[in-house]
Amino acid sequence: MTAYNFICIAFVTALQFLCEVTGEEAALTDLRFENKNDLRFYDDDADDSLGGDDDFYFQITLIEEEEKILGASIQSENFCGNDLNFFFLDVKGVKRNCAWVRGSENRRQRLCGRDDVICEPCKQSCGHCCEDDPNYTFTVSIENERSCDWIGSDPTRKATYCETQNNGRRVQDACPKSCDFCFDFVEKYSDVPSSGPSSAPTLTAPTQSEAPSECQDDPNWESGGSTTFSGVSCASIGDATEWCVLLADSVYENFSKTVNQACCACGGSRFQTTVPSLVPTEIIGGTAHPTFDPSTYSSSSPSSIPSNASRSPSTKPSGTTSIPSISSSPTKQTSSSPSICQDDPDWFSGGSTPIFSGVSCADIGTTSGWCEILADDKYENFSKTADQACCACGGSRFQSAAPLSSPSSSPVKITEYPSMIPSEKKSNKPSQEPTQNCIENSKSKFYYRKNQVNSEPVIRTCEWLESRNVWNKNDICSNYLETYDNIKPAREVCRKTCESCKSEISAIPSSRPSLLPSDSPIISRTTSPLPTDCIDDASWKSGSSEPVFSGVSCRYIGTDTLWCEALIADRKYDNFGKTVADACCTCAGYEVASVAPSTVATGVPSPVLT
Repeated sequence: MTAYNFICIAFVTALQFLCEVTGEEAALTDLRFENKNDLRFYDDDADDSLGGDDDFYFQITLIEEEEKILGASIQSENFCGNDLNFFFLDVKGVKRNCAWVRGSENRRQRLCGRDDVICEPCKQSCGHCCEDDPNYTFTVSIENERSCDWIGSDPTRKATYCETQNNGRRVQDACPKSCDFCFDFVEKYSDVPSSGPSSAPTLTAPTQSEAPSECQDDPNWESGGSTTFSGVSCASIGDATEWCVLLADSVYENFSKTVNQACCACGGSRFQTTVPSLVPTEIIGGTAHPTFDPSTYSSSSPSSIPSNASRSPSTKPSGTTSIPSISSSPTKQTSSSPSICQDDPDWFSGGSTPIFSGVSCADIGTTSGWCEILADDKYENFSKTADQACCACGGSRFQSAAPLSSPSSSPVKITEYPSMIPSEKKSNKPSQEPTQNCIENSKSKFYYRKNQVNSEPVIRTCEWLESRNVWNKNDICSNYLETYDNIKPAREVCRKTCESCKSEISAIPSSRPSLLPSDSPIISRTTSPLPTDCIDDASWKSGSSEPVFSGVSCRYIGTDTLWCEALIADRKYDNFGKTVADACCTCAGYEVASVAPSTVATGVPSPVLT
């Protein structure tokens, strides 16, 4: 081949690729979103921000195009491969196809093995077959079309053409067999066990397999349960061993495995069995290091060597014993702590790690895995770690954070926030300015409400409340007044944001209305700015042209506030001059005056403003 011919071929190929990409982008703008089937929607990012069950599905919308991809060859009806006309939208509204499914092995295992919705149109991506399209041809030079058979086993042709875009498709997509672009078969698996035992026993004897040379994560495993940390896969854990401690709790068990049985980072693998082996281990002996947990049963004989005595006393008190110790005489002083342990309600973990910072004792609950993680000094806050502040970790609200043996001669600096307990002694002189009694910490937490799905408490911060719109603030500060596990409501915690601080009556009116109602009625008569009972705007639906988030009505939202967060995040979902917060009661909205004038005249004239 001469240099002139090679340059011509390269120029024609590049020009054809440019035209095909432009044509494909043009085809993507001509879509119909009419066929909304009640099928499964797969979100590979497993984002729970919009709700959903423990699985990673939501509602799916398949896309039917009026025309096939421009320039694509016609597929044979009997051709076993990926369907070129199969598309679906993910939860973010991004268009996906079979080529995207095969882009990640973890994604392939999850999507192909779970439902026919994906594996049926994406046969080649799911490894159900690997055949060349007999009707596909591609251009190798001017007026020179070739089929997949022409590639054959020639390595030069494979390297030159297989990864190029040609005649509306990537060559390796149409010629997977010739281009060695085949995938392993993905078997379908069930999320639930069968209703009954199999009709016939297994005839083959179990075989003893050798351990693999390299540890491999179980690709199908993810943490179970229904909490924030459910749905975490081994790939998500990576090398972050903190997850191993947290997910070792039995509440996160799934597919009969916990994280330390399924993930290599935590000591497990895809080959680890969850039932005992048929043959016992050959050697039974002592371990190289002592175990962290005591044995369930006592030993049959005492140890031959006693343990060495400690040279210094332990820095922490011993744990609670099953049998109380008996002293020779009663204590001289009464106990300073109550008989029932109480968490420190103001404590939460420090640090800057997104997942493990800002965790309160209420978040820990009875999950002991948190205690081991948050015992690290980097999570210390308010001079305490979790094992000093939280009952589940051995602490309490009455535990001292090691004060000095003698008081300081003078304060170093004025603290940013007032102390929770008043001083025992009076100051030598009065303060020069009146006391500021309306101060709040943006990180302080308040009890909002119970989760409508799992009844778990929803805890928010004053910083979060400050970011809400005025209607939402008013609703939370005025109507959500319950206390949960010593965590007070927003009105008592975020007093500045809720404007619930007590102050003298001002002779000058405020520049904006208060968020909370006054304790006594005012003298002058004014019309109420809000209706007594909140009523949804029945005619309102979300705008935009996205299939998942457009056309959502207040009735469809119901009591699911997660829709509120999604639809208020972008003004493109506004409709009829209103946001979802203005139209739907669940989203803290009320019936307000419409931006556009009404088409029907009211029966009573509006009052004249003076």
